Amino acid sequence: MVRKGIVVMAVAAILVASHASAVVYTGALSTAGGTLTGTGDWASGPTSFTYSVNDQATPGFWHYEYTLTVPSSVDDAGIERLIIGLTIGMPFNGLMNVNGNLVSVGQMTNTGVDSNMPQSMFAGLFTVSGDTRSVTISFDSMHNPVWGNFFALGAGQNSIWNAGFTEFSVDPQRPVDDPTVHGYILRPNGEPCPPFIIPEPMTMLTLGLAGVALSRTLRNRLHRA
Repeated sequence: MVRKGIVVMAVAAILVASHASAVVYTGALSTAGGTLTGTGDWASGPTSFTYSVNDQATPGFWHYEYTLTVPSSVDDAGIERLIIGLTIGMPFNGLMNVNGNLVSVGQMTNTGVDSNMPQSMFAGLFTVSGDTRSVTISFDSMHNPVWGNFFALGAGQNSIWNAGFTEFSVDPQRPVDDPTVHGYILRPNGEPCPPFIIPEPMTMLTLGLAGVALSRTLRNRLHRA
């Protein structure tokens, strides 16, 4: 009976673990708070950049969402490009279920159209059409969040970036919930580290049946002993 009890408890533990609490990280940067800096009217503000990262929106993945909002009262200041830093070498398909116009993933240089960017960085490039003053992009990734940078460019030589932006400006090993980190965003790391995958209903049923079968097998063995 003791062995049977252990088996039942083990199966129950697996089912409980599958409902682990969601992990959610959020943050907000702004020109008013000194955590955003840039050029043109965007630098004068009000300009804001928010992010949200959680491991439950898409089971088995981290879900990243970013919103950039720039002044609506200024002419010729729409958002054109949004660049989210990534770990060097991440492939294009490292970002999945993309909501937004992801054009490329690779080395973005601070020359030409992006000459206002503080430094070159490996990143994902999203483009925005129309006179858009607030844009939200999102994607899923198996890569866990770490601290990093972003850069955005708009019409009229407007640009904005996180105040701490340099290519190697923050230690990726710093805890993502460290309250002393300011002027950075959370972005995907290069090493895959998926959160605990929530089993589908059929998987839950399979786990339960497996536990019952194992319990019966042990019980039969005990009876024959």
